[in-house]
Amino acid sequence: MTSLHDIYKKHISNLDNNEFIYKLKTAYYILTDKEKKLYEVGFKTGYELAQKKFSKKMEGARTIIGYQFAKPKKEKINEIIELVSKRYEVNKQELLSKNRTMDLVRTRNILHNLFSEVYQMSTLSIGRIFNQDHTTVCHSLDMKTKRERYWGDDQSIWQEYEDIKTTLSE
Repeated sequence: MTSLHDIYKKHISNLDNNEFIYKLKTAYYILTDKEKKLYEVGFKTGYELAQKKFSKKMEGARTIIGYQFAKPKKEKINEIIELVSKRYEVNKQELLSKNRTMDLVRTRNILHNLFSEVYQMSTLSIGRIFNQDHTTVCHSLDMKTKRERYWGDDQSIWQEYEDIKTTLSE
């Protein structure tokens, strides 16, 4: 295994060999010895933090081009659907059906966003749960991003959504 000191030395040698970062190279060489030591400590600390952050994977997760997708266990998915359907007084079977009444669509929209944000599930996986096409899930996620329909600034859904996220994290 490569030590942090070796990684740091490689970083410094890359400064010497890379014309693209000439300004950084110049700035590094005008540092005093004390400032160089601080730079090294900062580099190592930042490197260790990045390793911890990027090495932490969710159970059953896979990474595609820097984005991590996961699929929680079926029991967890059912638990979340049960929790949200009870909160919004919606029948679970109707929620998973093709019905498109406003209360069902709004509840599905919340679930789509929960599964995407909290559990990093792919749109395809979310669509399979609800027997929907992934583009339907994408539209649901876009509504929140664009603050449309249920996700308007004047809607109470934002606080409700945060409450559910908090409940799930406990």
